[in-house]
Amino acid sequence: MRQILKHKKKIIIAIILICITGTILILKHRSNANKLVANVSRESIMLIKGDIFTVQTGTVSNIITFTGDLSPLNQTAISSEITAVVSKVLVYAGQFVQKGQVLAVLDNTELTEAVAEQEAQLASAKAKFELDKTKLDREKELLDEGFISKIAYDELKMNYQASLQKIKEQQASLKKSRKQLSNAVIKAPFAGYIYQRNIDNGQLASPNTKLFSLANLNIMQITASIPGDQINNIKPGQMVSFQVEEDNKIYNGKITRVNPVAETGTRSYLIYIEFNNTMYKLKAGQFVKGQVILQQLQNINYVSSQGIKHEANKSFVLLLMANGIVTMKPISVLIENTVAGVSGISGLKNNDVVINNNVNTLKAGDKASIIN
Repeated sequence: MRQILKHKKKIIIAIILICITGTILILKHRSNANKLVANVSRESIMLIKGDIFTVQTGTVSNIITFTGDLSPLNQTAISSEITAVVSKVLVYAGQFVQKGQVLAVLDNTELTEAVAEQEAQLASAKAKFELDKTKLDREKELLDEGFISKIAYDELKMNYQASLQKIKEQQASLKKSRKQLSNAVIKAPFAGYIYQRNIDNGQLASPNTKLFSLANLNIMQITASIPGDQINNIKPGQMVSFQVEEDNKIYNGKITRVNPVAETGTRSYLIYIEFNNTMYKLKAGQFVKGQVILQQLQNINYVSSQGIKHEANKSFVLLLMANGIVTMKPISVLIENTVAGVSGISGLKNNDVVINNNVNTLKAGDKASIIN
């Protein structure tokens, strides 16, 4: 009996030892497995080039975008000052003309006759004036010698003054007639392009008839609309850059005026930009996309704004170090270009690799690599 109990006791102890040993082996296996999983997990985070942004050095601008159309700063409608038949039109739409160049000639037959008549009337008035002046001078001597009465002399003096007034009236009439005669020749008030011709030979021109439209393209103007929440950042003298449709070249202009009254309904404000077109010869009416440069920093490090994180009024980025470890790095944002999506910063070096925010599974201490 004692031997049986002793044998059972040995069996129980052996079973307990086996269980303890098995438990130790299982725990050790799990620990090794967890370490293996962790290592696999850290090494398996792969990034593509779209997940990162390499710090670069350059110029970053804070801008406001706008759209508009190019229009000539100096343009005018040329109308007739008189009513007359068009004798000859000398220019065509699209033609460049110089200041003072004759554009059209109106029939001046009646105007020429009116000038001749006014010249004759003026000559007659001058002749009568000279006669009245001679009489007055002679009668003045007779008055001084007492041969004529004061009343007779005053009458001659009134005739003299009336003749003088008649000359002034005739001179004014002649000046008006000559002005009308000169208006029969239509001239360009400044150099530019005839972009509309609304009259032909034989048609009747009148003061309400627009004959031509003229534009000088040397100085162009862009009228752009700026939202009300950004207008306080806009001031005359600020520089702008813009592009025209189907042209990759960048042009520069300057804000000359800001309308302080908002547009009804849109609550936006119009700004006026001038552009020297002497060298470039852009066309009026071309569609423009541009930007107002509010602030610009040169030779500054910049990153994609998508890579910047903000917490508790502090900014930081996640850097991928050369050893593949992800590190958190505090930075300061100095300027942002919301259109280009980049921010000028301090706290990083050129060629540092920043991880963008679209990779939201990474954290400091993780390991990652870039797939080419």
